[in-house]
Amino acid sequence: MIKSLIQNPEELRKLYIDEGKSLKEIGDICGVAFQTVYKWMKKNNIETRDYGTTGMKFPGRLLSQERKDKLSKWHTGRPLSPEHKRKCVAILSKSWVKGEKHHSWKGGIFKNKYGYMMQYDPIRNKHIRQHRLFMENKLGRLLLKTEHIHHINGKKDDNRIENLRVVSNYEHALIHWSNPEMIRAQSERIKKIRAERFWSSH
Repeated sequence: MIKSLIQNPEELRKLYIDEGKSLKEIGDICGVAFQTVYKWMKKNNIETRDYGTTGMKFPGRLLSQERKDKLSKWHTGRPLSPEHKRKCVAILSKSWVKGEKHHSWKGGIFKNKYGYMMQYDPIRNKHIRQHRLFMENKLGRLLLKTEHIHHINGKKDDNRIENLRVVSNYEHALIHWSNPEMIRAQSERIKKIRAERFWSSH
């Protein structure tokens, strides 16, 4: 269960200052990401510690600041090799925070670029269109790929179950292409796509 300390600065100060716990340790106690704890600290004007190196061992020789600056300048803008990219992803992915613990988590629901509401499905472990998820919950089974969901009132983000109907691919095409407004909108969309093609200027 997620426990928020944003309204409890005394306990936050006690954990961070008195007990000397790190942001990650506090996050683990509260069930949130360390970025969320950092936001709580800023909200309550609690100054955070500098990133320290106590107890860390750095192999190899020590570099002067001038040498570090030269290396940084030399590496800036240079493309990474596939092997280097793989190593970077492997290291960074250990600290990636996903799902409910992410500081920007908004319930796993958002609108995609096509105007459909997307929702996280724990069964598939990915986001799918919300209207399909609602219809699957009503039917008590997963929808087939050949089964489409038609929005009766034409509003893509209106996913009330009474506004949804299961149709086949062919039936869905007939419904939409019998509508003059839909034909006009599709025609305009195709014209716009063709105008953006590289050969359109020739």
